[in-house]
Amino acid sequence: MIDVVVFDDSRTVRMFVQMTLSEQGYKVEACSDLSGFQAAEQAPRLVLLDVHMDEFFGTDLIASIRQNWPGDPLIYLYSDMEEEKLRDKMMASGADGYIAKSWGFEGLIEAVRAVIGEPTEG
Repeated sequence: MIDVVVFDDSRTVRMFVQMTLSEQGYKVEACSDLSGFQAAEQAPRLVLLDVHMDEFFGTDLIASIRQNWPGDPLIYLYSDMEEEKLRDKMMASGADGYIAKSWGFEGLIEAVRAVIGEPTEG
């Protein structure tokens, strides 16, 4: 089972998020655009959506994810926008929560652990 799918149009951010969470034992897939979303075969436990992407806003994917992926994955917005604005965007969009990029990679790890617990086995 995939633990986390990260949608971010920044190659650097995708790479570091994937590396950081993988080093903690999480199975992570990273997508940069809608083709990555459409190609995902299995619903993850957590979806991290960058709010501002080149093709779309991350919030535009929430309804599609809920409709098309079984297992009702948790959906968290992931952005470098001001935390209060990010929280407001999360509440307005129907996302389950948010993780601010300003929290850094230690904050990301702590937040993911708090949301989905430890990595899955196998």
